[in-house]
Amino acid sequence: MHFLLDEYFQPALRRIDRRLPETAAADRPALFAPLPLSIWGVLSLDVPAEFPNLAAFLPRMPPDALQAAWVGASGARLLQQSLGFVEAMMRAYRRHGRGRFADARILDFGCGWGRHLRLLSRFVPVTALHGVDISPEILALARDLGVKGHLAQIPERADRLPFAGPYDLIYAFSVLTHLSEAAHRHTLDLWARHLAPGGIVAVTVRPRAYWTIDPGRPNRAALLDAHDRHGFAFVPHGPETADYGDTSISPAYIQRHWPGWQVLAVDVALNDPYQTILVLRRA
Repeated sequence: MHFLLDEYFQPALRRIDRRLPETAAADRPALFAPLPLSIWGVLSLDVPAEFPNLAAFLPRMPPDALQAAWVGASGARLLQQSLGFVEAMMRAYRRHGRGRFADARILDFGCGWGRHLRLLSRFVPVTALHGVDISPEILALARDLGVKGHLAQIPERADRLPFAGPYDLIYAFSVLTHLSEAAHRHTLDLWARHLAPGGIVAVTVRPRAYWTIDPGRPNRAALLDAHDRHGFAFVPHGPETADYGDTSISPAYIQRHWPGWQVLAVDVALNDPYQTILVLRRA
């Protein structure tokens, strides 16, 4: 997709690359303003060699095999999924958040190797970006790749966050889609304690249809029945991971069992329809 850079964005990229070293962190999102998020995403895959300062700023991508093993896709396909979530989250913040998105203090809960943080650095100073994950290995990879922002490990069922809050935006992509009922309620309570007044949370949940993707899935009928009767279906990945597996959550369950939370918006990125995006605020 470098033909897009060559034909439409060369002058802007040259100017950005020239001015980047002398631009303070707080002013860099304004410097990047001529580049739409889609083009920032293209650059995140591969920065042309003629822009060495941008190449030094943007994190490198992990190998395709690791991307696919970690999140089920890689390269341009994964970029489209990531862009869809970030765009939906930004739309929601501009409608429901407090102040400008560029001024938000942001936490990526379950940041992995930083696929969303690297996109957000187009709009928000990296000093305001924070990411946590339970895996020390994936955080070490993120740092090695050059992901900007503050990164830290947290334990499963963390009782506090390693950075001083509060946060204007907390987001969690494909986190509640994997947690048991007890673990996901613990996580909601943790977010509530670290969310700024008027702040919002953006999360993804799986719909009932997730259980129909694989007709041969063991206990498929029981999982569909659990979703229909209780609004919550969960299957652990193994006996040693009682709190981690695959999860679906219905709107009715959220109304009944997420006290103190208001659903502000529901969105869907059609390139990833089994990750329904919910935007929440403390009621």
